[in-house]
Amino acid sequence: MRRQGTTSKGLCKQAMMGLFAVVGLSTSAIAQTTAPIVYDVELIVFQNLQPPGTPEDWALEHEIALKERPVVVAEDEGPIAAGPETGLDTGLERKPLAREQFRMTALAAQLQRSRAYTPIAHFGWSQVGTPLNATTPLPLGDLLPAGTLTGSTALALGRYLHLTLDLTFQPEGSTQSYVLRQTRRMRSKERHYIDHPAFGVIALVTAQGK
Repeated sequence: MRRQGTTSKGLCKQAMMGLFAVVGLSTSAIAQTTAPIVYDVELIVFQNLQPPGTPEDWALEHEIALKERPVVVAEDEGPIAAGPETGLDTGLERKPLAREQFRMTALAAQLQRSRAYTPIAHFGWSQVGTPLNATTPLPLGDLLPAGTLTGSTALALGRYLHLTLDLTFQPEGSTQSYVLRQTRRMRSKERHYIDHPAFGVIALVTAQGK
C-alpha cells in the first residue's frame, strides 16, 4: 500500500510539474506575440552635384527601382501630431545604429564613386513602432555631429510605416539652403528614394527579427 501511495504522489508531482511547464510556455508565447516590434531605420542623404537645368542622371534611381520597387508613392501627409496633448506615454526610446548594422553600405559606396552625387550623411536608429499621434520628431543632432545637414525625422506606425523628413541642407561655403519636407508611407525591407533638386534621401526601414 505504501508503494502505491508513493507512486501516486510521484505521478501527481510529475503531472503538476508538466502543467507548470505548459503554463510557462503559454505565458512565454503570449509575451512574444504581444511584444512591440522594433524597427531599424537607415538613411543615406546625398547631394546632387549636377548643375541646375542639366539633364538628370537617373541611372542610380533606376537601379534602385529595379531592385526594390516602392509599394506606395510619396505623399505629403502634413506635420506629425505630437506633444503633451496626446496624453499617451509610449516610453519611446530611439537608439543610434552602429555602422556594422547598416544594410546600405554598398549603396553609399556607389554614391561616393558617382560623379553626379556625393553622400552628405549616412545614419540610422532603432525604435519600437509608435502610433502617429504619439510620435515626436527626432532631432538630427541626436544622431549626427553638427554640419551642413540639420532638421529632424520620425518614424510612426499606422496601417503603413510613416517616415517623416524635415531636413535642411546648406552646402559648405554657400549662403543658399534647401529644405526637404515630406512623409513617405513605407513597408519593411523596401528601399525608397525621396527626391529633391539639390539633395535626396534613400531610406530603408527593417523590422528586427523578420
